[in-house]
Amino acid sequence: MGGIGRQEHSIVRTLGRAATWLLPVAIAACGSNSDGAGAGSGGTGGAGAGPIGSAGSPGAGGSASLSGACQALVNHEVSVCGENARASDQATCSNATTLYEPEGCGNAWNAFLTCATTAPVDCMKGPTGCDTQKSGYSQCQEQFVFMTGCNRDTSDDAKCAGATPFAFLCTKLPATCVALAGGAATAACCAEFPAR
Repeated sequence: MGGIGRQEHSIVRTLGRAATWLLPVAIAACGSNSDGAGAGSGGTGGAGAGPIGSAGSPGAGGSASLSGACQALVNHEVSVCGENARASDQATCSNATTLYEPEGCGNAWNAFLTCATTAPVDCMKGPTGCDTQKSGYSQCQEQFVFMTGCNRDTSDDAKCAGATPFAFLCTKLPATCVALAGGAATAACCAEFPAR
Protein backbone atom coordinates (compact mmCIF):
# COMPACT_ATOMS: atom_id res chain seq x y z
CA MET A 1 0.00 0.00 0.00
CA GLY A 2 2.43 2.54 -1.27
CA GLY A 3 0.72 5.90 -1.11
CA ILE A 4 -0.22 6.12 2.55
CA GLY A 5 3.04 6.73 4.31
CA ARG A 6 4.91 3.39 4.50
CA GLN A 7 8.18 5.30 4.61
CA GLU A 8 6.97 7.47 7.47
CA HIS A 9 6.04 4.42 9.55
CA SER A 10 9.35 2.76 8.66
CA ILE A 11 11.02 5.75 10.31
CA VAL A 12 8.93 5.23 13.44
CA ARG A 13 9.62 1.47 13.48
CA THR A 14 13.36 2.03 13.01
CA LEU A 15 13.88 4.87 15.48
CA GLY A 16 11.21 4.01 18.04
CA ARG A 17 9.69 6.66 20.34
CA ALA A 18 12.08 9.41 19.28
CA ALA A 19 10.70 9.13 15.77
CA THR A 20 7.22 10.16 16.89
CA TRP A 21 8.56 13.70 17.17
CA LEU A 22 10.15 13.41 13.73
CA LEU A 23 7.12 12.02 11.90
CA PRO A 24 5.66 15.39 10.83
CA VAL A 25 9.08 16.38 9.55
CA ALA A 26 9.38 13.09 7.69
CA ILE A 27 5.94 13.56 6.18
CA ALA A 28 6.82 17.06 5.05
CA ALA A 29 10.18 15.94 3.69
CA CYS A 30 8.88 12.80 2.02
CA GLY A 31 5.65 14.45 0.87
CA SER A 32 3.84 13.48 -2.28
CA ASN A 33 5.48 12.80 -5.56
CA SER A 34 3.51 13.77 -8.62
CA ASP A 35 2.00 10.29 -8.59
CA GLY A 36 0.62 10.61 -5.04
CA ALA A 37 3.09 8.30 -3.35
CA GLY A 38 5.69 9.28 -0.80
CA ALA A 39 9.34 9.29 -1.63
CA GLY A 40 10.87 5.87 -2.01
CA SER A 41 8.32 3.09 -1.91
CA GLY A 42 5.89 5.16 0.18
CA GLY A 43 3.03 3.76 2.27
CA THR A 44 2.34 3.43 6.00
CA GLY A 45 3.55 0.28 7.67
CA GLY A 46 5.99 -1.51 5.51
CA ALA A 47 6.17 -5.19 4.84
CA GLY A 48 6.26 -7.18 8.00
CA ALA A 49 4.77 -4.44 10.18
CA GLY A 50 2.07 -5.79 12.45
CA PRO A 51 -1.09 -3.75 12.82
CA ILE A 52 -0.84 -1.40 15.74
CA GLY A 53 -3.90 -1.51 17.93
CA SER A 54 -5.23 -4.80 16.56
CA ALA A 55 -5.04 -8.38 17.67
CA GLY A 56 -2.45 -9.39 15.08
CA SER A 57 -1.87 -9.69 11.39
CA PRO A 58 -5.13 -10.21 9.55
CA GLY A 59 -5.47 -13.41 7.57
CA ALA A 60 -6.05 -13.68 3.84
CA GLY A 61 -9.81 -13.50 4.23
CA GLY A 62 -9.76 -10.04 5.81
CA SER A 63 -10.08 -8.89 9.37
CA ALA A 64 -12.88 -7.71 11.59
CA SER A 65 -10.50 -5.06 12.96
CA LEU A 66 -10.16 -3.32 9.57
CA SER A 67 -12.54 -0.52 8.73
CA GLY A 68 -14.70 -0.95 5.66
CA ALA A 69 -12.66 1.76 3.92
CA CYS A 70 -9.38 -0.05 4.68
CA GLN A 71 -10.78 -3.37 3.51
CA ALA A 72 -12.00 -1.77 0.27
CA LEU A 73 -8.55 -0.29 -0.38
CA VAL A 74 -6.81 -3.58 0.42
CA ASN A 75 -9.16 -5.45 -1.93
CA HIS A 76 -8.53 -2.86 -4.67
CA GLU A 77 -4.75 -3.15 -4.36
CA VAL A 78 -4.85 -6.97 -4.14
CA SER A 79 -6.96 -7.06 -7.32
CA VAL A 80 -4.13 -5.27 -9.14
CA CYS A 81 -1.01 -6.49 -7.32
CA GLY A 82 -1.97 -9.99 -6.21
CA GLU A 83 -2.76 -11.78 -2.97
CA ASN A 84 0.82 -11.45 -1.66
CA ALA A 85 0.10 -7.77 -0.95
CA ARG A 86 -2.86 -8.48 1.38
CA ALA A 87 -1.18 -8.93 4.79
CA SER A 88 1.15 -5.96 4.36
CA ASP A 89 -1.64 -3.75 3.03
CA GLN A 90 -3.96 -4.68 5.90
CA ALA A 91 -1.27 -3.88 8.47
CA THR A 92 -0.42 -0.64 6.70
CA CYS A 93 -4.00 0.64 6.63
CA SER A 94 -4.67 -0.45 10.22
CA ASN A 95 -1.49 1.29 11.41
CA ALA A 96 -2.35 4.52 9.63
CA THR A 97 -5.94 4.52 10.90
CA THR A 98 -4.67 4.01 14.46
CA LEU A 99 -2.33 6.94 13.97
CA TYR A 100 -4.54 9.54 12.26
CA GLU A 101 -8.00 9.06 13.81
CA PRO A 102 -7.03 9.83 17.44
CA GLU A 103 -5.24 12.97 16.23
CA GLY A 104 -8.54 14.26 14.83
CA CYS A 105 -7.38 13.55 11.27
CA GLY A 106 -9.76 10.67 10.55
CA ASN A 107 -11.82 12.70 8.06
CA ALA A 108 -8.72 13.59 6.04
CA TRP A 109 -7.46 10.01 6.22
CA ASN A 110 -10.85 8.65 5.09
CA ALA A 111 -10.89 11.12 2.17
CA PHE A 112 -7.59 9.60 1.04
CA LEU A 113 -8.97 6.06 1.43
CA THR A 114 -12.04 6.97 -0.61
CA CYS A 115 -9.87 8.35 -3.41
CA ALA A 116 -7.33 5.52 -3.28
CA THR A 117 -9.99 2.81 -3.46
CA THR A 118 -10.75 3.73 -7.06
CA ALA A 119 -7.38 5.18 -8.08
CA PRO A 120 -4.91 3.52 -10.44
CA VAL A 121 -2.40 1.41 -8.48
CA ASP A 122 1.35 1.19 -8.98
CA CYS A 123 2.35 -2.00 -7.19
CA MET A 124 5.60 -0.45 -5.97
CA LYS A 125 4.16 2.95 -4.93
CA GLY A 126 0.50 2.30 -4.22
CA PRO A 127 -2.48 4.35 -5.37
CA THR A 128 -1.74 7.23 -7.71
CA GLY A 129 -3.67 10.42 -8.37
CA CYS A 130 -4.68 11.20 -4.77
CA ASP A 131 -2.13 13.95 -4.07
CA THR A 132 -4.69 16.38 -2.68
CA GLN A 133 -6.06 13.82 -0.22
CA LYS A 134 -2.59 12.66 0.84
CA SER A 135 -1.62 16.26 1.46
CA GLY A 136 -4.83 16.63 3.48
CA TYR A 137 -4.02 13.98 6.07
CA SER A 138 -0.34 14.95 6.18
CA GLN A 139 -1.20 18.62 6.75
CA CYS A 140 -3.81 17.69 9.34
CA GLN A 141 -1.20 15.77 11.31
CA GLU A 142 1.31 18.61 11.04
CA GLN A 143 -1.33 21.06 12.31
CA PHE A 144 -2.23 18.68 15.13
CA VAL A 145 1.38 18.49 16.33
CA PHE A 146 1.82 22.25 16.02
CA MET A 147 -1.41 23.05 17.89
CA THR A 148 -1.14 20.44 20.67
CA GLY A 149 2.56 19.73 21.08
CA CYS A 150 1.58 16.04 20.99
CA ASN A 151 2.20 13.11 18.69
CA ARG A 152 0.84 9.57 18.79
CA ASP A 153 2.73 6.90 20.73
CA THR A 154 0.86 3.78 19.67
CA SER A 155 3.35 1.60 21.53
CA ASP A 156 1.76 2.69 24.83
CA ASP A 157 -1.91 2.41 23.85
CA ALA A 158 -2.25 -0.77 25.93
CA LYS A 159 -1.44 1.32 29.04
CA CYS A 160 -4.37 3.65 28.40
CA ALA A 161 -8.05 2.85 28.95
CA GLY A 162 -11.54 4.19 29.46
CA ALA A 163 -12.22 7.76 28.37
CA THR A 164 -8.54 8.26 27.48
CA PRO A 165 -7.59 5.17 25.42
CA PHE A 166 -4.88 6.67 23.17
CA ALA A 167 -1.21 7.23 24.10
CA PHE A 168 0.61 10.40 23.07
CA LEU A 169 3.95 12.05 23.75
CA CYS A 170 3.42 15.73 24.50
CA THR A 171 5.62 18.71 25.22
CA LYS A 172 3.08 19.61 27.94
CA LEU A 173 0.04 17.75 29.20
CA PRO A 174 -3.19 18.88 27.46
CA ALA A 175 -6.07 19.57 29.84
CA THR A 176 -8.11 16.73 28.32
CA CYS A 177 -5.35 14.14 28.89
CA VAL A 178 -4.01 12.30 31.92
CA ALA A 179 -0.35 11.56 32.63
CA LEU A 180 0.58 8.01 31.77
CA ALA A 181 1.46 6.19 35.00
CA GLY A 182 5.02 4.99 34.91
CA GLY A 183 5.63 6.73 31.61
CA ALA A 184 7.96 9.53 30.68
CA ALA A 185 7.08 12.99 31.98
CA THR A 186 5.56 13.79 28.59
CA ALA A 187 3.64 10.51 28.15
CA ALA A 188 -0.13 10.96 28.25
CA CYS A 189 -3.37 9.07 27.70
CA CYS A 190 -5.95 11.10 25.80
CA ALA A 191 -9.36 10.82 24.24
CA GLU A 192 -9.62 11.22 20.48
CA PHE A 193 -8.93 14.86 19.66
CA PRO A 194 -11.66 16.82 17.83
CA ALA A 195 -11.79 16.43 14.07
CA ARG A 196 -10.29 19.21 11.99
